[in-house]
Amino acid sequence: VLWAQRSSATSKQQNIISLRVNAQDIAESTLKCTVTETSISFRAYAREDYKEREYAFDLDFYVEVIPEAVENHLTAECLLIILLKKQMNARYWPRLCKAGGVLPYVRTDFKRWTWEGDQSDDIIDESADYCEPGIISGQHFGQVITLQNNVKRDLC
Repeated sequence: VLWAQRSSATSKQQNIISLRVNAQDIAESTLKCTVTETSISFRAYAREDYKEREYAFDLDFYVEVIPEAVENHLTAECLLIILLKKQMNARYWPRLCKAGGVLPYVRTDFKRWTWEGDQSDDIIDESADYCEPGIISGQHFGQVITLQNNVKRDLC
């Protein structure tokens, strides 16, 4: 799981957490993704071999998110999950998970990360593949939410 974030004290659409689950060939029918205010639970199987290729993780968020505002984009390469932070705050989360320490399956997505104070208003290309490395780098995560034609809302 790769993660990146944006923060803003004035714009809800810029208070974004992006999770990219790099799991290839997920069968949509097996995808179970549950987001609460404080956690996410993910389970899915690869299309080719349901018994041997299970993908799963559970984690508690550092701070609360808005579960009703979850957006997803499933491709053959990955599942991109966009979450809105509940608190509007210009400060970034210091980590994704509530518990300290390192989770072996979570890394920072530096290609999509935007540093505090360096947020641009670039528009995301609607024809882009959001699982390609760097597609959102330096761009506005909040714009992903407006891409209703490319986003599957019912997965999580």
